[in-house]
Amino acid sequence: MTANGDGACALDIKTPVPYSISLTGQTSGTLMAYKIGDYDDEVFDQAGVLKNVRLDTPEGLGTVLKDAAVAAGSSGVDEDNPVGWVASRWLGYPTDPSSDDVTSAFSPYAGRLQLFAQALRDAVKADGDALGEVAGQLNGLDAPVDSPVTLPVSGPGLYLIVDSSGASLPIIVGTKVFNDALGDDGGFVDFVDAGVKGKPRLGQRR
Repeated sequence: MTANGDGACALDIKTPVPYSISLTGQTSGTLMAYKIGDYDDEVFDQAGVLKNVRLDTPEGLGTVLKDAAVAAGSSGVDEDNPVGWVASRWLGYPTDPSSDDVTSAFSPYAGRLQLFAQALRDAVKADGDALGEVAGQLNGLDAPVDSPVTLPVSGPGLYLIVDSSGASLPIIVGTKVFNDALGDDGGFVDFVDAGVKGKPRLGQRR
């Protein structure tokens, strides 16, 4: 809000950035998105390219996310930030050392990442409030590979997408990150080195 010379205030209105996830495929079911990770500490280079971002566990979801990671066959899960622990090992995020879970790294439909997604889906089946409110919804999907459909979501972050019909496997995917410092020219940016060796890039579903 800015003040005019006469003491009155003029509103400086900024249109919110619309966040969405592009989907392809076909299902008659309802696709529901649940937010399971928050972005924090975004770091951009001088050109505005994303260099790093932290994934934090949303408040109140720590136990269900940790239990799902354990159900996927893991031990030593970070109790304070289980989704960050999962992402650093199974998702297409830069890690040092690199994840040894090659199967998950190459496909979000296989390996421990998929087992993690299935455990979260089962948690929602058992308790509709296990992951909080639905953060995005799409009734049916008929989208060829060259014509993706967007699923609007509540904001930036990591999401679990579940098909109510059970015809497709649950998937975990993240939105891209917007560089607020560049304003409307900021665009949505990805990790420079994500997607290496077939890992899913941030903001893309494979």
